[in-house]
Amino acid sequence: METPGKRKRTTLDYEKKQIIVQYSKLHPKSSQQELANHFTALWNIDVKRRTVGEILTKSSQFENVDCEGTPPRKRHRSAHYADMESALFMWFSNARAQNIPISVEILKTKAKQFGTEMGITGFSYSNGWLSRFKMRHGISSQIISGESAGVDPQLISDGRQKAASVIKNYELKNVFNIDETGLFYRLLPDRSLTTADATKGVKKIKDRITIALCCNADGSEKLKPFVIGKAGNPRCFKNFNVGLYCDYVHNKKAWMTSVIFSDWLQKFNSKMRRQNREVLLIMDNAPSHIIPALSNVKIHFLPPTTTSHLQPLDSGIIQSFKKHYRKQQLSHLIKCIDRRETPSLFLDSAIRYVKIAWDSVTSETIINCWTHSGLIKKPEGITESDDSTQGTSELENMLQRVQEDLEMDPDMRLTIQQFIDSDRDANPTEVLTDSEILETVKKPTSESESDDSDNEPKNIYIPSMSEAKTGIDNILKFLEHDERTTEQEINKCLSIQTYLFQLSQNSSKQRTISDFFKKK
Repeated sequence: METPGKRKRTTLDYEKKQIIVQYSKLHPKSSQQELANHFTALWNIDVKRRTVGEILTKSSQFENVDCEGTPPRKRHRSAHYADMESALFMWFSNARAQNIPISVEILKTKAKQFGTEMGITGFSYSNGWLSRFKMRHGISSQIISGESAGVDPQLISDGRQKAASVIKNYELKNVFNIDETGLFYRLLPDRSLTTADATKGVKKIKDRITIALCCNADGSEKLKPFVIGKAGNPRCFKNFNVGLYCDYVHNKKAWMTSVIFSDWLQKFNSKMRRQNREVLLIMDNAPSHIIPALSNVKIHFLPPTTTSHLQPLDSGIIQSFKKHYRKQQLSHLIKCIDRRETPSLFLDSAIRYVKIAWDSVTSETIINCWTHSGLIKKPEGITESDDSTQGTSELENMLQRVQEDLEMDPDMRLTIQQFIDSDRDANPTEVLTDSEILETVKKPTSESESDDSDNEPKNIYIPSMSEAKTGIDNILKFLEHDERTTEQEINKCLSIQTYLFQLSQNSSKQRTISDFFKKK
């Protein structure tokens, strides 16, 4: 009989210890506590910081051990080329994070490529070696099996049931989902920018940001968009308070990294703690998703390769957001054309449109997408809606006008769906290239950040207080004579008018008695 109050000991097998060691090498900046929290959430067992520390202290015993299904006391055979296997495992982990199915032959071919680049000769990449490699790194045959690795019905069903069983312990308002998406924020609706052309491909990738969106299951709460750009202080941010629209950070590739994600999670946890809430956060297993110590947020990972089926944000919420963003972008291009200006869109305007687009995603759309994922049952009183078709004809008309006014080649024009989905394959999280993987197995990578102010406006015009007052007065006059105007729009304008008046009063200098004796 177990002694009351005695802490239950968690025993990790060799495969799990190997995975911890390899994951630590892939994320050298992660603390032992962050690694412990990550694998506690991933495996749904209690992994202690001290356990991780002991494993990493003896990493040489675990990182290249061949378990071959035997108990820990049996003899273990070390890998002949540890660095090559480490590089191969990193490449495999990145590929799986992108839901790319990996066959046995693909894995062998990649191993040979890394071996050649590392100067390995006379080594036989046999089936026996590959079998031992998979055991050393905890890779199952089911995960590596060709086509079925992409969509495994049983894996989807099991993942849905497991997530639903965790969700039922929370109120829907306390169940959240976060996901990242890439956005080519100033992409023109021209097919030439979505081809594999080297020069234009570089331009498309350069003008991108990553956006992390987070919302709860009953559609009552959408967190402020989290935007990752390339420039820390672009010229267009002068006199622009980006914090009014989103939370903004930057790195040289505009990617979500483990450091950035950990910081976001800690702030989210602090917000929930201030509100005295215990919440559940559902996410995929992207390489950047490292879990720090959290007091009020429980993490649930969806199984690899299933996120397109199980993740609510992937079930239509992000699609709705991008449709609303493209609408704002097309409206902007039409204004440029009407003013006979060169069509351009800078980052400050893009961030405004990101906020407008996210605000435009309705709670009904969010609830329906959570329902379609199968993680929750549809609440009573919620009607089925197809957000994908709403407003499509208006968008198509706007797109056609832009393409005609810009005199685009008919053969190079995008359909509205192609325009909305133009950045679907833009990877939003850190994924190492082959050269970066090879460098990583030799020494830890260091993250650097740089500004990128190309294509930013040379001069930024800031309206005066008088011009702002005149502008809101003109808007009021227009709305007052439009039969479609409601009281809600008038109240919003009056609120802005009052705010501008208060600003002008506060900024005016208080005159003293000495002012009356100054020489004129």
